[in-house]
Amino acid sequence: MNSTGSVMALTDVNSTIVFPRGPLQRMADPFDLEQPWTAILYMIGDMYVFWALHLIVHRWFEPSILKMVDLFQMRDDVAGATLMAIGTSLPELVSGLVGVFVPGAGDTGLGTVLGSLVFNMLMITGLCIIVIPADAIILNRVATIRDVTCQVVVIGVLCWAFSNRQVDVHNVIVFLCLYVLYILVCWKAKDAARAVGCSDESDKSNEPDQPDHHSLHEHDARAIEIGSDDSSDSDHKHGHTLLAMPECNAKNIFFFILSIPLIILEACCHVTIPDSHSHFWKHHCNKTGICLCATMCIVWITILVFFMIEWAVKAGELLGIQPSIMGLTFCAAGTSVPDCMCSVLVAREGRGNMAISNVFGSNVFDVLIAMAIPWALRYQMMGTRELIKMEAEGFEIAVFILALVLIFYVACVAIGKFTLPKKVGYLNVGLYGIFIIYAFASPLIVFEDNS
Repeated sequence: MNSTGSVMALTDVNSTIVFPRGPLQRMADPFDLEQPWTAILYMIGDMYVFWALHLIVHRWFEPSILKMVDLFQMRDDVAGATLMAIGTSLPELVSGLVGVFVPGAGDTGLGTVLGSLVFNMLMITGLCIIVIPADAIILNRVATIRDVTCQVVVIGVLCWAFSNRQVDVHNVIVFLCLYVLYILVCWKAKDAARAVGCSDESDKSNEPDQPDHHSLHEHDARAIEIGSDDSSDSDHKHGHTLLAMPECNAKNIFFFILSIPLIILEACCHVTIPDSHSHFWKHHCNKTGICLCATMCIVWITILVFFMIEWAVKAGELLGIQPSIMGLTFCAAGTSVPDCMCSVLVAREGRGNMAISNVFGSNVFDVLIAMAIPWALRYQMMGTRELIKMEAEGFEIAVFILALVLIFYVACVAIGKFTLPKKVGYLNVGLYGIFIIYAFASPLIVFEDNS
């Protein structure tokens, strides 16, 4: 969810003040091009950001998350719903802070909230099912019931917060307390189900294709033993890297020139992101190295997502596309790129429950934290004399669409008896395509620009 749009939408609907571009906007777009044809430049920039996100997530972030899961012996579904969801959703929180405190950050409308939640439920879930090595994702029963129940509760409190078209301190407190409760539920749901005799013991073997944690540790140990530490670190640093010089032929040189921005970014990442595979971090500060690696990845992801949003919104303005439509489509999908990449990567390794739980955990974080923290900070700094006003026109239709998506997911789970075959994945992706077409073609109020 692009919380920039969602929070900026929570302003006085009668306000017609036009804010100047803030310092962050000037940094992201220093030239402020105005010719319609320059929209292609912003689109090309977004393509580079997309590949840069893929580079960081694949090379550093996703391996560090999996190492933390193994290191702290977390269950896959808990790790996906909490650790991975928080890490990949922090850009949305930063975007929300920008939307509250940076004038003119850009209004992508209420459609951004809906667009992100639907993108997560349909597109990310569908891609995870498609790329899973097995024929289907076999869901953990307790985790699935927990995730669906929490999703229903989140939709309910979202309706409650929008019911009177303003946000007060009670809304903020309830949102934050519910997220703390959600974390506790994720950690203790399995124990609670076992205590009341509802735990399905077959859940322990529900993912036959999931890598065994002990085997992973043995593989890492063998990798350390083979050759010297220096050669291992060198292979890690330069294997499949953009920094290597290409072979001298026209095609390779051409693509090398095109990849120069990514090469510069990769060099910066090598300098700023600790290499948790190195001898020092692995043998002296293993936990610290992994945590620092994940933290720096989140910083880079946040910066890149911000640039992606700003350039997408600017391209939409130059092409005459309403900010709300940009929020519903490009910005909603753009802020969910880290979630999508991480979920797909872990799904490829057979950890389907982690990937699916990350989808639900990200939705919960986006609503309860990425919206509530900016509200709380605004009230803390500016007082509660003037409450934040909401644009809630068409919100009932938005909730109805989101409820249909959730009902569809529950129906697929029930029909498949907690098994999601690949055909369900293709169906999810197809439905998301239909949703996007409908969003552009439909005159729904919720997709109109109310700024």
